[in-house]
Amino acid sequence: MSEKHQWEKVFLPKPTWCHKCRKFIWGVTKATQNVLQCKYCEMVVHKDCFVGDTCTRVTIAPEPRPQTAPSTNNAVQPLAEACFDFPPENERELELKKGDIVEVYQICGEWWFGALVSNQKEGYFPGAYVKKLGDWELSGST
Repeated sequence: MSEKHQWEKVFLPKPTWCHKCRKFIWGVTKATQNVLQCKYCEMVVHKDCFVGDTCTRVTIAPEPRPQTAPSTNNAVQPLAEACFDFPPENERELELKKGDIVEVYQICGEWWFGALVSNQKEGYFPGAYVKKLGDWELSGST
């Protein structure tokens, strides 16, 4: 017998991805975060992405975020500001100028991956060259 999800409004203290639209979910306060989570399968969605799909009653992991250029929607991304200029040594690295704002997508040890807010150019850069703007962590980063 199929059953529907049992949605509960929740506050997620760490950033995560919506299972439905696969966009970033992150709220600064409980009042600004409209997130629903199924109490059975733990699926997490934006309130606006509410789904009436059949619940599997099994804990599921979110689908991986597509590896595409950042979207132009209003999804909030973790941000960092460049403290120093960083000249890239190859085409995979992101050139930073002091004061640049970067959307951070992944942290891999000392190297971070993200895109400049000004032009959406993506690449790797040393984490030591930037400072976090706000209090955030990326789940699944190493």
